[in-house]
Amino acid sequence: IAPTIFGAIIGSGSRTALFLAYCFAGAVMVLAAIVEAFLGVKAERMSLESIATPLSEVKGAEAAA
Repeated sequence: IAPTIFGAIIGSGSRTALFLAYCFAGAVMVLAAIVEAFLGVKAERMSLESIATPLSEVKGAEAAA
């Protein structure tokens, strides 16, 4: 969706609108970085299986069903 929005802004020829759109996009990325800092999972150099149990793994009573 962003390329469409930025394309329309560039097509309008307004430098101010383009500047404000870039500022807004930058603010959204900073907000995403802050959220990741609090809610992110430490997954550097770890396999997916060590982070979360695979959905295909069956345990206990579920195996008998």
